[in-house]
Amino acid sequence: MVTPALAALKSALPQSRVTVLTMSAGARDLLAHDPHVDEAFHFEFPREGLFASLRFLGSLRRQRFDATVMSYPANRPEYNVIARIIGSQIRAGHRYAHLDRICFNGLNNYTVKENEDLSNIEENLRLIELLTGEIALMTPPRVHLQNEHRAYAGAWLREHDLYGGSCIAFHPGGDLRKNHVRKRWSSERFIELGQRLACDTGATI
Repeated sequence: MVTPALAALKSALPQSRVTVLTMSAGARDLLAHDPHVDEAFHFEFPREGLFASLRFLGSLRRQRFDATVMSYPANRPEYNVIARIIGSQIRAGHRYAHLDRICFNGLNNYTVKENEDLSNIEENLRLIELLTGEIALMTPPRVHLQNEHRAYAGAWLREHDLYGGSCIAFHPGGDLRKNHVRKRWSSERFIELGQRLACDTGATI
């Protein structure tokens, strides 16, 4: 959901160096090959503990970033504390309709008010507009694949006799740590949808 904002940022500030810090390895892997990202870090703060986390944040602070952008949604106190420790003079984020003060969103000094009628993509584009002063054009979210990724997928499809035909994959999961499992459909709903898609499109599910 942040890839359109990264594209808009690089479009407005093409000479900027963009570093991404993620809390999960999966997010880092998705963004590491994005052409609008110069560097992607992954650091699991809860697992590493306080002292290792502070050392890591100290290394980021020494890089003297000009700005930190808290991609939406980031309504958690630890995220805002991390951004403050990194020490950027410009810290862009949202003021949230719920738990705003408790989550220390006041530590950010460039803010927009959350609009619950907007999508995550639109909210992230608003942050780029706030930062750059330019209109951020909406582009589709993208996953940028390298040749080795495509080769691996092709080999997997051939191995399972799926290459060359229509294939639809489901990703029904969510992050267990954030209780996203509660957002999952039931197995019966996925089965019904798969049957309908197979019937209507002839695709392998």
